[in-house]
Amino acid sequence: PVLSVQGQHLPARSVTQLTVLSRLAGPIERWRETLLPQASMGYNMVHFTPIQPPGESGSCYALDDQADIDPSLMESPPSDKEGRWKVVQQSVESLENAGLLSAMDIVLNHCAGSAPWLLEEPDSAYNVKNCPHLAAAAELDLKLAWFSNELKKGNFGGPNIQNHGDLERVLGGISQHVLGALNLREYFRVNEALSIEAWKTSEATESRTSQQDTYELLKNSLLPSLGANRSG
Repeated sequence: PVLSVQGQHLPARSVTQLTVLSRLAGPIERWRETLLPQASMGYNMVHFTPIQPPGESGSCYALDDQADIDPSLMESPPSDKEGRWKVVQQSVESLENAGLLSAMDIVLNHCAGSAPWLLEEPDSAYNVKNCPHLAAAAELDLKLAWFSNELKKGNFGGPNIQNHGDLERVLGGISQHVLGALNLREYFRVNEALSIEAWKTSEATESRTSQQDTYELLKNSLLPSLGANRSG
C-alpha cells in the first residue's frame, strides 16, 4: 500500500508502529487525546487490537460480529452499526491529522462459538462432522472444560493458584482426570488389519507396485481413522 500522513508520502521502511490494546485505550471518541503523546515520541502508526464485539469468552480474538463495533468501547455509542463505524472513522481521521496512521487486525477467522453467522453456517468452520479426525481434539476440549468447571466449584483443590505447588496440583489433575480418563492413545493406534490388507493388495497386483505406491496405499488406509476412531 501507498501510505501518507499529513499530506506527506510515508515509505514502508519509515513506519514506526506502536501496538495498543484497544480495550485499554479509553473511549474511541477520545483516541486522539489518549494517543497524541505517542506521536511526540516518534511513532507514526498505531496498531489496534480488534474493536469488534467479542463473543461469550470476552476475548477480542473470538468475535461475535466482524462487521460491527463493540459499543462498550464508546462513550456515547450510536444505536446502529453505520453510526458506530462513523465514530471510528472520525477518530481515525483525527489521529491522522495528528500524524498517526491506524492499523487494525481483521481476524476474519477468529470467530466466537456464539457468533450468529457461524451458527447459521456451521460448515464454515472445522467440526467433527466435516473433519472427523478432530474427534479426539473435541473430546479433549470438552474434558478440559469439565475440569475447569470442577476447579471453579472448588473440587480438585479449587481454582486458586498461589504457588508452584498449586500449579503442580492442577497439572496433576489434568494428567489424571483428563488425559488419563480419555485414553486418547486409542485414537492414534494403527489398525493392523487394514494395514496388512493394504499391503497385500499392493503386492497382489500383476505389475510390481513401487515403494511409493505401496506407501500411498498404506497411508490412505490409515489416515482416515487417526484421530477419528478409537482402536482399543
